[in-house]
Amino acid sequence: MPRVTSQQELDHLVALISKQQDGIPIAGLLQALGGSLERRTLQRRLALLVDQKRIQMLNEGRSVCYISAQPVVGKGCASLLAPMATMQAQAEVYVPTSSQGEEIKAYVHSNRIADVIAALKASPVWSVGGNGDHNLTVYMVKGSLVPLDNAEKRFSVELGEEGVNEYKLEMHCSDEYADQLVEVISRVARTGQVTAGWVYVIDIAKAIRVG
Repeated sequence: MPRVTSQQELDHLVALISKQQDGIPIAGLLQALGGSLERRTLQRRLALLVDQKRIQMLNEGRSVCYISAQPVVGKGCASLLAPMATMQAQAEVYVPTSSQGEEIKAYVHSNRIADVIAALKASPVWSVGGNGDHNLTVYMVKGSLVPLDNAEKRFSVELGEEGVNEYKLEMHCSDEYADQLVEVISRVARTGQVTAGWVYVIDIAKAIRVG
């Protein structure tokens, strides 16, 4: 699963927000950070801080701004808000993006799946969050990838046409490591065909660990 955001990074964000008694929008935070974080990554950090009740989110849409959990209300975006109870309710309900990262789905030929899994586990970013945290799942599906040869062809009653028994891979990862893991899958799953499979990356709205 994703790399745990360091406490130092979160503390730095809280300190920046606390300096702005009237609240600060995302654009202001991006400028204050000097481009050290991508916008989506910053949104995830802010969502995590809101969940931890260390900051509060005010307004919605393009007028969103953030203030300290114990703001001094003054002029600016903070003065446009409803009472504190309403602000807390908005912060708890509205999550702009996930702090949990991405889901990767891939469809590859059966003769490549073992190598793909081995390459993923050998990747430097695989063990960042712990092997089990990726929740890697692999299972065979009947799909419409172009067969490598006649031996791979299967008639699918469900699809009503010839296809192949391909493999579907699903896993979780941090947003910052998604591109590296996708590159591993795309490179190792090649078969020499123009289209040897597909890889999809999907934002995780929220992830809850059971246990």
